[in-house]
Amino acid sequence: MKSNKLWYSLLAFILLTSNEEVIGESRSNLRHGENDVDSGGIERQTSLLSAFKDPRHVDFKDKIEARLNPFPLDLDNNPRPYKILSFGGSVTWGTKVTNRHEQTYPKMIGSPYFEHVDNFAIRATGANYPSLCLQSILQHHGNLREDESYDIILVEFALNESHGLPRLMHRLRDRYPDAVIVFVELWSLMEDAMEYGTERSVSDLGMDPSIDWVWRKKVRKGTDIEGLQNFVKEDIGGYVYRFPRPKKPSYVIEHGWVSSDNWRHMSEVGHAAVASDLTRFLSQIDMVEKVRYTPKRVGTWSNGDQCYNWFSGGVIPPPPEFFYEGASGLTNILSEEDGNDEKWLLSFESEGVFKFTSKFPESVPLGLGYMSCQDPPIYPLVEIIVNGADPIIINPNENDSLIAKTANVVIYRDIGRAQPGENTIIIKPMMEEGKGPFRVAGVYMCGVCGRSIQQTD
Repeated sequence: MKSNKLWYSLLAFILLTSNEEVIGESRSNLRHGENDVDSGGIERQTSLLSAFKDPRHVDFKDKIEARLNPFPLDLDNNPRPYKILSFGGSVTWGTKVTNRHEQTYPKMIGSPYFEHVDNFAIRATGANYPSLCLQSILQHHGNLREDESYDIILVEFALNESHGLPRLMHRLRDRYPDAVIVFVELWSLMEDAMEYGTERSVSDLGMDPSIDWVWRKKVRKGTDIEGLQNFVKEDIGGYVYRFPRPKKPSYVIEHGWVSSDNWRHMSEVGHAAVASDLTRFLSQIDMVEKVRYTPKRVGTWSNGDQCYNWFSGGVIPPPPEFFYEGASGLTNILSEEDGNDEKWLLSFESEGVFKFTSKFPESVPLGLGYMSCQDPPIYPLVEIIVNGADPIIINPNENDSLIAKTANVVIYRDIGRAQPGENTIIIKPMMEEGKGPFRVAGVYMCGVCGRSIQQTD
């Protein structure tokens, strides 16, 4: 434990001292409520925090020592470890990180008390899944008691799908009314860098560090970042954190914030840079007071949810709670690439069935999660029949994902309504030559979703 802590501290020291020289997006130009801590932030934090009269106040160390301990949840600097919850995509999950249970930015912020950090980021998906299944996720996998609240909630979906984000944010606020909720906006070298003069992308030219890369100025197509930021601040009472970009993409490459074979995801060095800067953001005086001293209530799940998702954990409840047949088996599709990596799916090449019992006393929206890819179109059309109703046709090659068209992503589709008691879903793939099986990631019942799981707000 001590060696890990020292490694993080030394790495963060290097990042903190260098960030003052390389950050190209001045925090002074950001809105109030974003990155208000300037390069002299540590001295400012010390003087502001010393004004607290709370008897639990903990004195900060001098400037040099503080720079060697940049992560705020160390008990030497704070009265207790804070409880942190994070959601996001593959970057927050820890793709390309050596040890994602300790070296992602949510875990680093909570280091060395990793057990107090619940990182429920999931790859190849967006905000829709946690928005549908928040209760199921936290009750089955979270580390909190039912009467406990998180102190800090980090939500990162600017790089992936933001569909479902309003519902997720509302559900988080309803359940944890006093938690500090932060929308985390990261950037991607793969998507945001272009060649100087030609504006050609990394996808066009390859991951070549010798090219004169510059940053794109326009927001990624289809992403209403400003609208999301305003929603979080005005409707949810949350905060917006925007990770600043270095002046040149070359700094990211030369200093190992990404690996040489993957410019889409951050390395542990990149995660440490995020953790270091996000820590300074969280040290703003109003957030420190809310995180550190405010007693936190626990709210409601409202009508809740009932979800069966095996994509990230490979666990399906046994019958009679959940029954399936006709699938070729529950398969980890990444087992050959990395024995420690997991994406679990049920694959159907012929007719199959799901049977399960709804806990709800009334009918609720019913959804199916499945793999989708736009280019090439590798999945067959599928006929779905819910409880004997008229069939619907799903085309898994259609999606409005903001990720690359060649990416395999999980899509969440409304397929009808689950009735109280037993329910049946029949799956009929229309197999074609050259097409793979229909791959299912989960089944979802959403009591809080009203008439449909498809969110339009």
